[in-house]
Amino acid sequence: MGTGKEQVIGKHFMDVLPHEIAITFQHRIEQVFATGEQLTVDGRLNLAGAEQVFRTVLTPILRDGNTIRFPLSLM
Repeated sequence: MGTGKEQVIGKHFMDVLPHEIAITFQHRIEQVFATGEQLTVDGRLNLAGAEQVFRTVLTPILRDGNTIRFPLSLM
């Protein structure tokens, strides 16, 4: 996204992603919370004049039997 890893580590995705993409991402997280099912999405971003393909995998993990928490994988 044209930034170094030190500029994104520890930041919320809403502070790093372009607003429209961050909103879409938030809706996907809400979908996983509602369904309890993993969601895999392939997407494209134009970064620094070049199209980049990426895959997002949102996987809910049950903790204490029914609490969903999220590890996030971006490839």
